[in-house]
Amino acid sequence: MVATPIDPDPVLSTTEVGRLFDVHPSTVKRWCDRGRLSFSRTRGGHRRIPLSEALLRARQEGIAMPLHAFGEDAGAVWEVTLAAADRDDYGPARTLAVGWLEAGEFEAIGDLIVHLGRQPTVDLSRLFDEGVRDFMREVGRRWEEGRLSVGEEHLLSETMSEALHCLRHRTSRERALRDGAPVAVIGCADGERHDLGARCVQIALEETGWRVRFLGADVPMEEWTALQRETRAALVGVSFSPLRAPADVLRCVRRLSEDYDPDRPHLLALGGGAAVDPSLSSPGPFQDLRYFTGTGDLLRWLAVSGSGTA
Repeated sequence: MVATPIDPDPVLSTTEVGRLFDVHPSTVKRWCDRGRLSFSRTRGGHRRIPLSEALLRARQEGIAMPLHAFGEDAGAVWEVTLAAADRDDYGPARTLAVGWLEAGEFEAIGDLIVHLGRQPTVDLSRLFDEGVRDFMREVGRRWEEGRLSVGEEHLLSETMSEALHCLRHRTSRERALRDGAPVAVIGCADGERHDLGARCVQIALEETGWRVRFLGADVPMEEWTALQRETRAALVGVSFSPLRAPADVLRCVRRLSEDYDPDRPHLLALGGGAAVDPSLSSPGPFQDLRYFTGTGDLLRWLAVSGSGTA
């Protein structure tokens, strides 16, 4: 794969190896003392095990490890996982993903998003905003500069879409299907072909207990109101790309305002990277109206508005 400035073979404590194998550190110490793991000792007498040794031992004993899929970059993935899961720092993950982008290792990027999203301490909204969104902005910038072909940009978008599908946890779906779960209608404005941002919102809402009706890309204007009325959705969320003009966003809001049914009140959330007309500061007929560039800000707004769920 691709070399990175991150230590390719970090040395782990018994606690970290225990985390890797999902066992107590005392078990790892016994493995070391019985010769099952090669290790060294610090001056203070603490055991230290190279990650490569732990992964080799797991492979020899038939224990599947997610890090095995990353080959020689397993050490780098371990380090960026610790940064994200323990410190909410997604900069190292983006750096690694950009390295893979330059090396043409597109599938590894999707695998990394899935791996990070499956860590129990990773906040999905942070992963989506600081991982997926910011990385795809870099992809878009390179495409605009002619450094990526149309085919490569499409391949990256599809790879990321597949990764997001993998992160729709069964537990979140079960929570969203419970009686009384609030309903959200989420999708992309007419003419929008990329739905990654809307897909991130779908998953984040389901993770917090919403039932989401996901419409995907290029949704005709009349469909939004029709489905909101049918489901009595508490939230309608429309995504725009950075290429859309403020007039496009304003036209969408005006149409939804004209079709608004006060007997079926709801919030309207607009999202993406498009510029926004200052006149959108007023909620109009909606319970409230806001424009967001991040999933985390949307979830916090819903919590404050009383529409969030746990």
